[in-house]
Parts: sequence; structure tokens; C-alpha cells
Amino acid sequence: MSAATTKAKKAKGDTAPKQDFHVIHQLGHKAQDLAVQHQAQIGARLPPAFFASFAADLPSLIAALPAVIVSKGGQVQLTAAQNVALLNGYNLVKGFRTTVRGQHPDKEVLLAYGIGDKTNKASVSEVTAAIQKVLDRVADQPGEATAFDFVEEDVKALNEALVAIQQADAMQEKARATSPQTTAQRNITARRILAGVKKIAGAGMRTFVANATVYANFEALLTKAAG
Repeated sequence: MSAATTKAKKAKGDTAPKQDFHVIHQLGHKAQDLAVQHQAQIGARLPPAFFASFAADLPSLIAALPAVIVSKGGQVQLTAAQNVALLNGYNLVKGFRTTVRGQHPDKEVLLAYGIGDKTNKASVSEVTAAIQKVLDRVADQPGEATAFDFVEEDVKALNEALVAIQQADAMQEKARATSPQTTAQRNITARRILAGVKKIAGAGMRTFVANATVYANFEALLTKAAG
């Protein structure tokens, strides 16, 4: 087997199967019920170790589904929270700059507050840098800040905006890092269940080749598992 083939097979193992995950779960239970019902006849074709592993995968798949949904939903919520924090920070900086610009100070003062800089309100790095620039200038020149009538609440709001942006960004990155792992595990479990259903179907079909009705029940599993 070539390296490319091995890589392709490995990649397929953690991609989502064609079937809906709840359908896979129901199919797994149907296969399990059939296998248990005819366990005496099937015998060693389905070893106890396989039964135990297959039975454990069924609840694991269902448990993984909410985790994936929460992970993805959480990212959407975190993105919204990040956008709100960014917009709040951007608007505060704009307010500071508008006040400074309105006083017609020296060019050095304008530059110190970032006036003339283009700030993308959707960029974490640019908004963060703009906030920090204003905070640094206020800290370095408190008398100047007082002359602009910047009050303690203004500075506090700017500091809080900076923290909110940094926290939202950190949570967003964590969610992005976690989601693929959760999704991949769900996909692996689902594919393992489908493989188990096919194993049960094959064992049943071999066992009941002379019994058309039971044979058809196991064959039906194979058709659904194949998607």
C-alpha cells in the first residue's frame, strides 16, 4: 500500500460520514438488537470483545453530539462577543480621538493619540494597539488628559474594553483549537459504529443463509450502513 493510499484512508477515518449521526445511532441499536436476538446461532462470528466495544460506542456517539454542537455554537457566540468587545473598544478610541482633534493641539499630540492612523474596527491587533496607545498617552501626560476633560470613568472604560477584547480573543482561540478534536472524535466513533453494523450484517448473513427472512433483516442493515 502506497503512502498516499495510507494517508487517504487515515484522513477518511475522521471525516463525517454521509449518514446523519442520529440515524447511525439508531441503526447501531437495531444491529445490536438483531445480534443479541440471534447471538446463540451467530456464536463466535461476533466475539464478546466486539459486542462490548460496539455497545460502548453507541452512547459515546450521542454524548459527543451535544459537545460538538456546543463547541460550534460556542464559537459563534464567542465571535459575537469578540465583535461587541472590538466595536466597544473602537468606539471609545474614536471618542478620545474626536475630543483631541477638536481641541486643535500640536501634531505631536495628535500622533500620540493615534490620530491619522487607520484602525480596522474588526481587527483585534489594530483595535488593541489603538487602545493601548491612548492609555499610554494618558498615563504619560495626565495633565494633558485633564485638560481634554478625560475623566477616570473614561480611562476605566478603555481599560475594561482592552481586557474584554483580550479575553474574548483568548476564548475564541481556545474554542477553535478544541472544536476540531471534538468533531474528529465524533466522526471516528460514528464510522466505527457503521463498520460494526456491517460486521454484524455479514455475520448474520453468513449464519442465516438458509433462512430468507432473517437473512433479509441482516442484509437490510448492510444497505443502510452503506448509505
